[in-house]
Amino acid sequence: MADYLLPLLLIAGVRGMDIRTPSSVIVALEGGEKKLSCVFTSCYAVNPKKFNLQWTSICSNCSDELIIAKYDDKSLWLASEGPFGGRVKWLGNLASLDVSIELSGLSQSDAGTYTCQVMNPPDRVTGIMTIELQIVKELPPLQSSRAGVIVGGVVGCVAAIAVVGLALLLCLRRRKAEPPIGEGTDAGPDAPLSPGSHPTTGSDSQK
Repeated sequence: MADYLLPLLLIAGVRGMDIRTPSSVIVALEGGEKKLSCVFTSCYAVNPKKFNLQWTSICSNCSDELIIAKYDDKSLWLASEGPFGGRVKWLGNLASLDVSIELSGLSQSDAGTYTCQVMNPPDRVTGIMTIELQIVKELPPLQSSRAGVIVGGVVGCVAAIAVVGLALLLCLRRRKAEPPIGEGTDAGPDAPLSPGSHPTTGSDSQK
C-alpha cells in the first residue's frame, strides 16, 4: 500500500514542513495577557541541536522588527530587556511540536504583527506564520454575542420554515391544477382512444 501512496504524495506536492495557528487575527485586553499559538508539523523528529525557532514582532507604528523569543543550539532565549523584557513566557513543548508563547502586561504599543518562524532540519522548508494582534480597552460583552447567536438561530429557523411552507404550497397548487386520473388522460391500457386515432395492431397493419 505504501508503494502506491508515495507517488501520490509526491504528485500532490506534500511539503515536509507546515506551521499553523488557530487564528491569524486575535484580540487581547489591555493590561492582560494573551497566548500566541504556533504549532508545526514535520516529516522528521525534532533534533534540539539543529532545531531553530524565532518569534519576532513589528508594532503597528514601527518599522523595526524585534526578536522576542528564539531557540537555537539547544537553548531557549526570551526577551529580558527592551519593550518585551520580562513579559514573554514560553508555553511550547518541542516534543508536541508546539512553540507557542504568551505575552503579559499588554498595552496599545504591543499591537502589531507577530511572526513565528521554524526550521527543523533536515526539512528544507522554513515554516512561517504570522498573527495580527489587536489590543482593546474592553472586550465585547458576552451577552451581546450570545444574543446575536440566538437571534441568528431564530432567523435561520424562520427562514427554513418559510421555505418548507412555500414548497408545500407550490406542491398543492400543482396537484390542484392537474386533471383527475381518467379525465382527458389515459388512465392505462384500457383508456378510450381519442377521435381519429387508430390502434396500431398487427391485424390492422395487415388490412
